[in-house]
Amino acid sequence: MPDSLLKQYQPNAFSDFCSTYWTACSLLHRKRDLEQLVTWATRKNLPRPRQFYRHLLIDIDQRLWHWQRRNPFACHVADIAVSFASLFAAKKQFKKGYATQFRN
Repeated sequence: MPDSLLKQYQPNAFSDFCSTYWTACSLLHRKRDLEQLVTWATRKNLPRPRQFYRHLLIDIDQRLWHWQRRNPFACHVADIAVSFASLFAAKKQFKKGYATQFRN
């Protein structure tokens, strides 16, 4: 006899964890890049790009907040993984035209 319909639509804890983890990792990496771009725009005294990057940073923070409310443990694990990865990664050297990907 097949399972009930309600049992079929219950969320899978592992797939929810993985989905939240990968989304949080990508958002945290993007947040790190944007923070570096804000620092660069501040150093170069470029007010319009700095304001634009700050606006995108606020948007990323809001999206991260949503995922932290959904699954806080997965976001915490993702934060640890991204922090650990940033210890071993060299400082990112931005090439000309890199910031155009954030204009979408």
